[in-house]
Amino acid sequence: MKKLVAAFALLAMAATASAQPGGKPDRQVIEVTVVGGRTTVTEEIARTVDGHGAIVWRVQDGYRFANDGIDIESKGKDKFKCDVRGDGKRFRCVKLSHVRGDVYKYDVKLIDEATGKRLAPLDPYIQND
Repeated sequence: MKKLVAAFALLAMAATASAQPGGKPDRQVIEVTVVGGRTTVTEEIARTVDGHGAIVWRVQDGYRFANDGIDIESKGKDKFKCDVRGDGKRFRCVKLSHVRGDVYKYDVKLIDEATGKRLAPLDPYIQND
């Protein structure tokens, strides 16, 4: 029985590690809010380090991310793999590589759930430290 429990624990740890590159944890969540009809984020420049596996954004109630809700401009090869989650309330971008000093502009695209209309996009930055 102990061996069975240990095997399940090992499988659970492996599944968690495989969900993130190299088992790296996500960085602190970036909160997205709407103030006076304008999109805002808690960090105008989202700083990330090599030890972060992904960047995650969460939007306030009443709004949701569009399917392309986070659009990161990376010249050349893709540096992130992004997808919308949680009925459009969260967006997660896995870092495919980390080059110290790289800076990426990204767009935040939201939809007002009451009207179904898109808000004007916001264009903050990601900085690899």
